[in-house]
Amino acid sequence: MEPALVVDMIKDVIDKGVNIQEIAGDDDTTEKLANLSSTQTNENLNQMLATKAPKYKHYSTSNSLSYRFNATVAQKNEGHRYVHEVHESVGLSPDNFTIKRATFMDKIRRKYSKLQKTKKCKRRRIELKSEKCNTRQSDIVQIAAVTENETFSAYVMTSKKITPQASAITKLAFFDGQMYYDEVPVESLPPFEVFTNLIAFLSNTCWTQYKKLLIVLYCITN
Repeated sequence: MEPALVVDMIKDVIDKGVNIQEIAGDDDTTEKLANLSSTQTNENLNQMLATKAPKYKHYSTSNSLSYRFNATVAQKNEGHRYVHEVHESVGLSPDNFTIKRATFMDKIRRKYSKLQKTKKCKRRRIELKSEKCNTRQSDIVQIAAVTENETFSAYVMTSKKITPQASAITKLAFFDGQMYYDEVPVESLPPFEVFTNLIAFLSNTCWTQYKKLLIVLYCITN
């Protein structure tokens, strides 16, 4: 989101008497990541805003965007009860169903928040993340880069077995530490060495002068 738009929305919220306790943004996230802290507050706020102003709908030039942002901040700070509190503040009687639903949703939110802080839940999140990484069955097998005057290409040693089905499509095979392309041996290097060479190539070329650079990563999925 554009910084100027964020500033305008924050000013609008403050002018309406809303007490902003925390602003989570890109800089805040970067600092937290640098200190190995949690960014869940920022992610949670983004999820709330996405439900009220989804990206697939164009609200950036609409007057309703500020109201949607205000509603997101109110829900973050006050919970779902902000809906009937707004009704009461303007002299309207909130519907009983609205109050019951807000109470129910806030109860679930408190229960979920408490559960997320337990060691068991944190351990389970780590396990799920590990399982997700272990089920990955794809690898980068070639990296190429080209500028107007220079080219770079390197085959990458794969940590996964290239299946016959994948070889039939890519013509690549890897046996006993040797990479083959169309049954012809080709030189391949470990991933770290390939990326190091790519960085050196980018550092030594003058591609910024031409402002034209194409990098292609060739992956296989077994």
